[in-house]
Amino acid sequence: MHSLKRWKGGLQLAAQTVGSFARIGADAVGETFHSALPRTAEQIADPAVLNELVRRYTPPGATPLPRVQAVRLPGTQFESSNCKNFLVELEFEKTDAPFPLPRTAYVKLPCDEIATRAFANTLGFWALECAFCERVAQRVPIRVPRVYVSARRGARFVLLLENLHEIPGVELFLNRDMAA
Repeated sequence: MHSLKRWKGGLQLAAQTVGSFARIGADAVGETFHSALPRTAEQIADPAVLNELVRRYTPPGATPLPRVQAVRLPGTQFESSNCKNFLVELEFEKTDAPFPLPRTAYVKLPCDEIATRAFANTLGFWALECAFCERVAQRVPIRVPRVYVSARRGARFVLLLENLHEIPGVELFLNRDMAA
């Protein structure tokens, strides 16, 4: 019986891994036809792309950002073992927003390494992070970044989050700081 469970578990893991690689391939094909989520910082920096992400993937109950007219990449990147994390500078169209507009936003995209992307998709930890950002973040009793976009499709995801460095007095820690 124990051997049968092992075989079944191994087959399930293998099937999930094959599915992950298939979704990665489908995303590459979809990118050719502009139907995949953005993969690079340069793609995110296109105002039309960012505006479409905000329009389609602002979490339920969250106030969407107003339309941007310019997005710049200041070159600020953050340490990560499995994602591309970077800042974008935002310039908005004229608006009477009911809240102060951010100057920058924190972006998370999948990393470039195929094996890491397949691993993350097989185990589902990017899906879990997106689900947290979309459905839970605004309800937790501690200060977490405001979620502007939580998108997941195929083997890709995009998170556009509040840059907590813009808030005076906030102390932030890297994962390695927390581990220490």
